Amino acid sequence: MNFKNPFRNLFVKNTIASTENSHVQSESSTDNGWEDLASTNSDSQSTSFDSLSEVPFAGDTSVTDFSVTPEQRLADDLEIAGIAAGESPVSIDSEQQGTISSPEVQAFKNFFKTNLRIKRELIQAAPSLADNYDEASRMDYVESAYRTFKDFRPDFAAIERDFHFSPNISEQTDAFFARGVEHFVLDRYDFGITNEIYRKEFTDLRRDFVEKVKDECVGYKLFGSLDSLISSSKTINELLHAYHSYIMNNEQILQGVPDITHKDNNYGCTITLRGDKSGLSQQVFNAIPSDLDIGTTDIIAAGENIMMMVRDRGHALTISAEPDHSKPDQIWVEYNVPKLCNVEMIKALPGLDGYSENGARGRFIVSKGDLGDKIAKFIAQVPTDSDMSSPGGVLYQPASSHP
Repeated sequence: MNFKNPFRNLFVKNTIASTENSHVQSESSTDNGWEDLASTNSDSQSTSFDSLSEVPFAGDTSVTDFSVTPEQRLADDLEIAGIAAGESPVSIDSEQQGTISSPEVQAFKNFFKTNLRIKRELIQAAPSLADNYDEASRMDYVESAYRTFKDFRPDFAAIERDFHFSPNISEQTDAFFARGVEHFVLDRYDFGITNEIYRKEFTDLRRDFVEKVKDECVGYKLFGSLDSLISSSKTINELLHAYHSYIMNNEQILQGVPDITHKDNNYGCTITLRGDKSGLSQQVFNAIPSDLDIGTTDIIAAGENIMMMVRDRGHALTISAEPDHSKPDQIWVEYNVPKLCNVEMIKALPGLDGYSENGARGRFIVSKGDLGDKIAKFIAQVPTDSDMSSPGGVLYQPASSHP
């Protein structure tokens, strides 16, 4: 879409010709946090982001801890994935995976690609110093940001179609975008309005919203509904976080993926491998020992991505693994523990990003050859209900001492 902000002429006497969006893709990225991600903006060297350098992105482990900078690997992942600005989400060629993907697996592949593309668009929408130079440049930025905001709607529509979401979810998302459009109606274009628009419409991720999502989207149990989370979303980042969390914690969606193989452990629970056949997913499946006391476990492989849901570890532990394209021999492992059970054991988890009463999140990186063993070892470290009465557990009561 390429249309003008219909509200602009309500507040200016002279029409100022709109400029082309200056936020074009850079061919390179560096290793300095947000500034590296912002290098997708051609004006990044003059971009003022002192207070934006800690913006977390939906789906990243940093969403629960605002002191964490988004990982610099995002820009490299996007470039290698070939996701250009404005490109519609498309399916990954199933022949590249050596198998014909089911519609359920293809939906996940499309989702991962769309998820990355939305993040790229969020980065490219960041304002530069030039955008804040004078009233005319600020008006041009607001108009460009308005078009960008509207253009996100087809991305979420594609996710809705792939996962067969109900019409009510589509209606709530339409309402979200309708509310957002109204926020671009401005009667003043003061200095700093570009950063304010960027934060309030695109990137803010409120702590109370994150906690609401964690409270309602818990592994294998959805205590809320996606449409209620959508209605609570205020930015594109929050909307993406709602979609992402709902999909990753939806038992019906995950277990709807066709199974490849399964095995039972010593506790009578089934570990099932689903989705695409791949060496990595098979490695993870094989590495889970039969004497590990876990409940029903699903391992879903979609292209180069792997998702897991493990019952009876932190209630329902969720794990995702995706390649680090800047280092092809390495894999990022991200996790969410919805129930703490034992805080001391939680604190000892590798790559812990933060925890609250609604759970803990974190991430760590491993080599491809060690993925299965590292994940199995990690699962064994996550506390269970039986650890609640141990030292550090929420029910632990030390024996009283007598003089």
